[in-house]
Amino acid sequence: MDFIQRYESLCTEKKEAPTSIGTQLWFSKGTVSKWRSGKCAPRGKSLQRIADYFSVSVDYLLGKSDIRNAEVAVSDTIKAKQTLFGTENVPEKAWWEVEQFVEHTKRKYHLENR
Repeated sequence: MDFIQRYESLCTEKKEAPTSIGTQLWFSKGTVSKWRSGKCAPRGKSLQRIADYFSVSVDYLLGKSDIRNAEVAVSDTIKAKQTLFGTENVPEKAWWEVEQFVEHTKRKYHLENR
């Protein structure tokens, strides 16, 4: 997934048109049109402003990661460790083994990532 696909998907989630959100973020309709046609894409501070608006990471917005917000992912990992082990201080090897077991179980029972 590239930037414009992610941007349009995030706009759809908010139930607003890409040009409407672009205007709210101080981009002209022409600029948003150029993004949609693939003629250009936002960079630097503009990209960060869009990511901040949607509360996602820049990497997610660019399609480089499927983790919407790295801070939330870290927090979820800590919660999982506390639930499974009663502490977040789990040796990396032990946590890696848990992740491998989960992946094995997903494959075995044909479970999709959710």
